[in-house]
Amino acid sequence: MILGFTSITILLLLRKLKDVKLRNKKVLSGIFWTVSTARNALIVLVASLIAFYSCDENSCPFKLTGTVKSGVPDFHLPPFETDIAGPNNGTSSTPIHLNFKAMIEDLGPTIIILPILAVLGNVAISKAFGGAGLSATRELVALSLSNIFGSIL
Repeated sequence: MILGFTSITILLLLRKLKDVKLRNKKVLSGIFWTVSTARNALIVLVASLIAFYSCDENSCPFKLTGTVKSGVPDFHLPPFETDIAGPNNGTSSTPIHLNFKAMIEDLGPTIIILPILAVLGNVAISKAFGGAGLSATRELVALSLSNIFGSIL
């Protein structure tokens, strides 16, 4: 959590770096602009190096992803029921089985709010980078198809 907050703070400071104007220092001004432009990549690189070098076989202060299986996953329908860890009573935890209806109830209003936020985010990005030829219907269809095909992987 500390690494995340530190990274966000540094990102915000680096954003202001591009606005710094130096007189008669074109080279230094160019370096400031380059660092400010590449700030996201720099933060990811530095945070990755910190996480990598701070972990050893016995302990790791960060929760890392671990090994990722290479290649395209097998095609299958998403799970319509699942088992989740139950409450731990001190000796063992009994998994709780959730069917589709129970999963929907567990998600609550999130199941409505999250797709709306995804559509709004997609439309905002499209308006920022797409120019004048934006069709909200086309964006909604593209988002829907990508989510459907993403769910079967």
